[in-house]
Amino acid sequence: MYHRFHDRFGTAGVAIGVIALIAALGGTAFAAKGGLTGQQKKEVKAIAKGFQGTGPAGAPGANGTNGKDGAPGSAGAPGAPGKSVVLANSAPSSCEEGGFTYEVQGSGQKNEVCNGEEGLQGDPGPTGSPWPAGGTLPPSSAPGCPCTETGDWAVYKGAGAISVASISFTIPLAGPLDEAHVVYVPIPDGPPVTNNPDPTHCAGSATAPSAASGYLCVYEGFNGNLSSAGIAKVDNTGGADRSGAVLPFFGTGESTIAIGSWAVTG
Repeated sequence: MYHRFHDRFGTAGVAIGVIALIAALGGTAFAAKGGLTGQQKKEVKAIAKGFQGTGPAGAPGANGTNGKDGAPGSAGAPGAPGKSVVLANSAPSSCEEGGFTYEVQGSGQKNEVCNGEEGLQGDPGPTGSPWPAGGTLPPSSAPGCPCTETGDWAVYKGAGAISVASISFTIPLAGPLDEAHVVYVPIPDGPPVTNNPDPTHCAGSATAPSAASGYLCVYEGFNGNLSSAGIAKVDNTGGADRSGAVLPFFGTGESTIAIGSWAVTG
């Protein structure tokens, strides 16, 4: 019978009809009291529930506004005191060269640190090329000497002109050398060599230059059209300066060329 009413009047019509029926049946009580009795309310709810629809869920509502920030929390309790490194007053017995012991405070674990072996620090290295205080070439009597500097020289010039080469000492001499302590050694004419003007103080050669203490020896290894050569200071007087010397050459042909080496000893 319900389906007949529903098909004819629809859900809303049936609900209205039911309410009207209840009102008619209990009209006197409704009018007198101005409302439904408790039993009638239960019956109406039961009937209405039977007609409750199952439609789709509504769209989600908009997000509410953010709440206000909470008040700052109270400060935390102070942390525990940190631990420091504690050093022992005496060196550990396992260190032959001495040392010390340390531990992190309260850990109970001791750590040993030993000194390095003697000689690892402050041990002088091998003697190098001399460069003493004052910056001058030491005399032969100095420790580690005789101290000799060596180098090469070369000159080339056109015919009929004076040619000049120069040599420079890496380490300056303590003082200049006079003419008697500088020797120019031409290309050997021997063996036996008879043209070395001072074989006692300049016993070397162009390929192995050497000089006695306090001497500058200039060795000739090759020349072309060379007639004469000399050794002079920068003021054109004989000898050598503290920092080096000049070598004047005189040629006879269309060109002059000469090559050689030198040695000076403090």
